[in-house]
Amino acid sequence: MYRLSIVAEKTENAILLFDKRGNLMWVNKAFERIYGCTYKEFTKKRGRNLIDSSQNPDIKLIIEKCYKEKIAVKYSVENTVKSGKKIWIQTTLSPIFDADNEIEMVVAIESDITRLKFAESQIAEQLEQIKHQHELLRKQNSELLLYRNRLEDIVKERTKELEIAKNKAEESDRLKSAFLANMSHEIRTPLNAIIGFSDLLSNLKDKQRIDEYVHIIQQSGFRLLDLINDIIDISKIEAGQLKYHEDIVDIKKLLGELYDFYKQRAKAKGINLVVEKTSGSTSVTILSDKLKLYQVLSNLISNAIKFTDFGSVRVYYQITGAFIEFHVQDTGIGIPKDKHKLIFDRFRQIEHLNRVNQGGTGLGLALSKSFVEFLGGEISVKSVSGKGADFFFTIPYIPADKIPVAQNMSFENIADLSSKTVLIAEDDESNYILLEVLLSETKIKTLRAKDGAEAIKLYEKYRPDIILMDVRMDGMDGYTAAKRIKMINSNVPIIAQTAFAMEQDREEALKNACDDYIAKPITRDKLIGLIIKYIAG
Repeated sequence: MYRLSIVAEKTENAILLFDKRGNLMWVNKAFERIYGCTYKEFTKKRGRNLIDSSQNPDIKLIIEKCYKEKIAVKYSVENTVKSGKKIWIQTTLSPIFDADNEIEMVVAIESDITRLKFAESQIAEQLEQIKHQHELLRKQNSELLLYRNRLEDIVKERTKELEIAKNKAEESDRLKSAFLANMSHEIRTPLNAIIGFSDLLSNLKDKQRIDEYVHIIQQSGFRLLDLINDIIDISKIEAGQLKYHEDIVDIKKLLGELYDFYKQRAKAKGINLVVEKTSGSTSVTILSDKLKLYQVLSNLISNAIKFTDFGSVRVYYQITGAFIEFHVQDTGIGIPKDKHKLIFDRFRQIEHLNRVNQGGTGLGLALSKSFVEFLGGEISVKSVSGKGADFFFTIPYIPADKIPVAQNMSFENIADLSSKTVLIAEDDESNYILLEVLLSETKIKTLRAKDGAEAIKLYEKYRPDIILMDVRMDGMDGYTAAKRIKMINSNVPIIAQTAFAMEQDREEALKNACDDYIAKPITRDKLIGLIIKYIAG
């Protein structure tokens, strides 16, 4: 018995003793080395019973065979040791009998066969590779025999394919060049108007002319902003960074905003813009991404007005089962049938559809298609050349009638904020002056800091009611300053203002001690709306 104990302790194999009920009674040192844990640790984690502790899914059947037939059984299983490493174990379960030939206990001898398994898999993989290579050789020989008499035809086919590939590459370069040329035109055109009319304003005294030039500058600025937004959106789509922001969307209100925005443009062309704000007797409120839905409709309405010289543009919607369907119809130049799919390609449509002096980035329909599909719908067009077009798209109809919709704040009577103070942290002089002018109607008192450190000092001294914090400033940045000010007073509202406009930038601002976010260019209504939201009353 002593000699057996020495063997049990010195062997490289793990030895486990189980009683006749299958409960673990003893393990040797090799067990602890292989599994990396003691008997107590093992039984505490997996229990003592052989069925419960084994990682072999067929262990019950194996044990039944051993006990019923009173024979040794062998099996292999992949086990996870204490360190998390996976090893292959080969186990031999052997029954030990008493004087009456009944099973008194079961001994399990376990060997680490991980290297053996790896070698087997390597051999199997090599055999499979040899088999695969043999099959390839067989196929290649067969193909050589098959195409021996058709070599000339194959060469011609390959030459043709290379010619097609060459033409596609040249066409791609040409289309990209056309796209870049169009971008240059679209950027320079509004910049020319902004710079030119800004220069003319300095010598004007005629208020009517001043108002006219200011309007042109504003429209050119918005046109340039639309171009930048389109490029950013295309970049986000290609990078897979589009995010869904669920809003409560009042369709009547949304279409009303679009009508107000485009009515003057339609009137200037002598076109009748008809926007049907209800479907049936009542308006519809849904859950969707309002910004993307607005942009799709805006792109379609803008295109309809652009390519319609007389007649009308009609916008309406209808509910069709689980979807809501929007239509933008016009009486314009129409689209040839063979171009219906082509127009949603952001490169090709520039060449095929732009007319002289029509402008536009050529990205609108490509963006619209991407946004509609992102929202879970489809977009299409019905049109005949010279007879107008009907662009229509669907998005899922998810009613939100029972959820109250927030109303836009009216600024016909600006709130008197003369008793309040705002701290503006802004290092750019022109941007600070703009903010000061935009807020002047509210009579709010303003303090100005040129960097984050100065913003902290001014806050500690004057305790303003709200802070407009530029994110990027020389010296201490806005986020650092915001965090430190919140340590002084966690209740003071801080609004991040930044030239970044990506969706993740808003999330970044909210993570860095800011209560809200406003992207440049900053408009009067958005700015005053945020100020009133946090300090009015």
